[in-house]
Amino acid sequence: MISIYYGYLKYKSSFILINKDEIVIYTQKSLFKRNIHIILMKNIGGITVESPSILCTFLRYGTITITDQANNEAEVIRYFPEAQKNQKFIRSLHDSENNS
Repeated sequence: MISIYYGYLKYKSSFILINKDEIVIYTQKSLFKRNIHIILMKNIGGITVESPSILCTFLRYGTITITDQANNEAEVIRYFPEAQKNQKFIRSLHDSENNS
C-alpha cells in the first residue's frame, strides 16, 4: 500500500514548466527530496520521444529525453502525457529562439 502511495505522490508532484526562454523540470524523488533542473532553450541539443509499449502509444504517454548541450546531460521524463505534441511545441520554441 505504501508503494502505491509513493508512486502516486511522485507522479502528482513532478511537473515541467515550458516558456520561451527555458524549461524547468521539477521531479519529486521522495517525500523530502526533489530535483529542479533548468535548461535554457538555446542550450537544448535534442529532444527525443519514446513510447515503450502499445499502451503508452494508445494513451499518448511517452518518455521525453531532453539533451542539454551546456552540461552534456540528458534529462529523462517518464510517463509524460501528450509526449509527441509537447515535443513539437518545445522544438518550435527552440527553433524560434535560434532564429531570433
